[in-house]
Amino acid sequence: MGKVTNKQLPFLKFWPMDFFTSKRVRKLDDLPGCAMAYLGLLMLMWMDGGDVEDDTRDLADQLQIEESDWQAYRDRLVADGLVDEIADGNGVLRLSQARLSEDFASATKTAKVVDEVLAKGRAKANARKQAKSKKPQEKSAAPQGPVTGTSDTPPVQAPSTVEHKHKHQHEQKKEEPSPERSVAVERGFGGEKIATDKKATPDQAHRPKTLSDIANLGLDD
Repeated sequence: MGKVTNKQLPFLKFWPMDFFTSKRVRKLDDLPGCAMAYLGLLMLMWMDGGDVEDDTRDLADQLQIEESDWQAYRDRLVADGLVDEIADGNGVLRLSQARLSEDFASATKTAKVVDEVLAKGRAKANARKQAKSKKPQEKSAAPQGPVTGTSDTPPVQAPSTVEHKHKHQHEQKKEEPSPERSVAVERGFGGEKIATDKKATPDQAHRPKTLSDIANLGLDD
C-alpha cells in the first residue's frame, strides 16, 4: 500500500466506546500499558499509510517505551488477533489492523475524489479569470478612428482673451457710421421718418426737406 502523508489524511475514524469495551482489549489489562501501546500503534499505522514496518527499535522509540516492553506488547497483540503480520512486496514484515486498513483505503479514495473535484473547480475558476482578463485587451486592441492633433496637423488654439477683445472692438468700429455719413432724421408729409445725409452734395443743396421749403419753392418760381 502506498504511503500517504499525514497532511493528506490528517485524521481517522475512531470509536472510543468500541475500543474500551472490546473484550479483547479488556483482556490486555493483565499486561499493564499494553492497551495504551496498542492505541499508539494504531495512530502510527494511520500516519504511515495504513500499516507500519515491524521494526522493534523504531516502534519502541516512537511509542517512547523500552524495547523489551514493546516486544512483549507486540507478541501479545499478535497472539490475541488485534494486530496482523503481513509482508510487503519486498518481503519486509509489517504490522496492520483490519478495521484501520479498511478505513484508510476508504479515506484515500474519498480524498482522491475530493482532489479531483477541487482541481476541476480551480480549472473553471482560472478559465473564467482568463476570459475576463482577455476582454479589456480586446477592447484596447480595437481599431480607432483618425487621430487629430498630431505633429502633421497642429491643433487649433482658441484665441486669447486680449485678441478676442481687440477683434470685438474692431468689428464695433466697422458697424459705427463715420461722421461724414451721419444721418439726420426728419418728418415727411405723412409723419413718416425720412433719413437724409447731413452733408449734402452740391446737387442736393436745394432739395426740399421740410414743408416750408416746399412752400417756398412756389414763391421762388
